[in-house]
Amino acid sequence: MQHHDTTRNVAVAMQKLACLSEVLDTRSDEVSVSASSVPDYAEQIAVIGAGPAGLSAAVHLVGLGYAVTLIEELPVLGGMMAVGIPDFRLSRIQLKNCLDALHHPRLTLQLNTRFGRDLPFSEIRQQYAAVLLAIGLQQSQLLNVSGERVLQGILPAMGVLRAYHLQQDTQLKADVTIIGGGMATVDVARVAIRAGASGVRVCYPGLLTDVADVSVARQEGVVFLEQVLPIGLLGSEDMAVYGMHCLRVHSFGRDSFGRHCLSRVPGSDFKIHTDTVVDAFGECADLSGCLLGDDLSGKTLIAYPDTLSTNIPGVFAAGDITGGYRSILTALEQGQRAANSIHHYLHQHAFSVFL
Repeated sequence: MQHHDTTRNVAVAMQKLACLSEVLDTRSDEVSVSASSVPDYAEQIAVIGAGPAGLSAAVHLVGLGYAVTLIEELPVLGGMMAVGIPDFRLSRIQLKNCLDALHHPRLTLQLNTRFGRDLPFSEIRQQYAAVLLAIGLQQSQLLNVSGERVLQGILPAMGVLRAYHLQQDTQLKADVTIIGGGMATVDVARVAIRAGASGVRVCYPGLLTDVADVSVARQEGVVFLEQVLPIGLLGSEDMAVYGMHCLRVHSFGRDSFGRHCLSRVPGSDFKIHTDTVVDAFGECADLSGCLLGDDLSGKTLIAYPDTLSTNIPGVFAAGDITGGYRSILTALEQGQRAANSIHHYLHQHAFSVFL
């Protein structure tokens, strides 16, 4: 699990997020002169996902003159900003103030709604002139180690972060082992300490020399096992995880995808005890809501980077779903690009005042 938002980058992104309210100000009833030059279009647009990309797109579409419905599975706005970045790196008060300012009569919020399950994608496409998918990466990838599909006590990193931010009584007991690398993995480890774990370790096949906040996490009690590759989970008779089987590895560079190239150290097998395993290996998009159960069943969603349109007419995509982890700032900028692309799609020769 990884993202590219250092504490400094988060601060800059919050400044950009705060500026979104200025876009809505140009559409308020109090600004009659400037607002009169921007038409009120009849087309209604659905934005699915209220993370940074979805928020930015929704706000800029309202600024362009559209009525927008923002659909979000969580009970709060902000996506990963709200439930993925811990409060020791992003002020909850600052984020709340930014989000509270994003209200407008032409912006409808629909929280606690999972598209596909609560709102079929086919109905959304029929009801709205255009749809933007900005759902991010919320489904954990498999570790591909023995035992992970059958043992209890294996938690997805996103689930741990979400519970920590939305449920005040979240507790992690005994020993916790986190498998993954990157800054978000360090965040999960520090959250586990705060959630009551008696011991927290991170297993990572590479080196963490380029990951921020590792030294801070060590001071808080997190143990980092670098160049260690888990190959199996150990379970008890009642199917509860109690340990891990690991190998030591050497990293000799990265491949074209940025992944560590590893070689195993012969005879380096060892086992460690753990009561809980957190999968922070990585996330992928859950597209079951739009690819199953309707006329798109069995098809693949393809997003085109230049326009952020997809192979489904009238459907656009922005944020992490378009190609891996992005910073908050990049997602905000891409959301604005998506708004302009949708505007161009609906009004082919219209010039976007936000380009």
